[in-house]
Amino acid sequence: METPNTNPNAEELSKTPDAVEAAAKSAQTDPSVINARVNRKNFMNALEDGSLACLPGADGKADVSVVKNVVNGTKYKGMTTLLLKNFSQLHGYPTNEYMTVQQLNKVNMEKELGWNDRIRIKKGEHGINIDFSVPKLDENGKEVKDPETGKTVNEKITAKLFNIAQVENPEKLAEWAKEQAEARYEYAKAQVARAESGQGS
Repeated sequence: METPNTNPNAEELSKTPDAVEAAAKSAQTDPSVINARVNRKNFMNALEDGSLACLPGADGKADVSVVKNVVNGTKYKGMTTLLLKNFSQLHGYPTNEYMTVQQLNKVNMEKELGWNDRIRIKKGEHGINIDFSVPKLDENGKEVKDPETGKTVNEKITAKLFNIAQVENPEKLAEWAKEQAEARYEYAKAQVARAESGQGS
């Protein structure tokens, strides 16, 4: 299946005489390409010097902790896990808990925090851009299916993630995240109890 083209100039480039050369030049400034290149370089440097988080350190131990989104509880997998662990290690962050600015804004709204009490990224901090593959949605919010295979069509998005150590008032975020995790657990427990009692969904 073809992956969606994220380059907005692709159609125009294909009409030029030197389309291949023009596309190559455009790729040099494409944020997604630059992002992938930086992540790959950091990853390869850590792999070569033996500092990659998944490799055993001087004490013979490797970092096997879970990398998760502190706001929604998502546990990251695969290369995303390695990239985020490497980012944590490079900057000396004590945990592998991440979130986006948009998610922080959502927490601030739900907690109804005033401007001075808001949970925000510390001034001067830089996050890490991570590419994700997510289901493509139509105008009604339903997943788009491939007409030939019937499988969900995915599209690539880039999200900038920040470690919880880069946040002002991290204790407020940790407290909110704990409350949300407990609420999700109680909801799941109630669903299991309903199913076992024969009430169904």
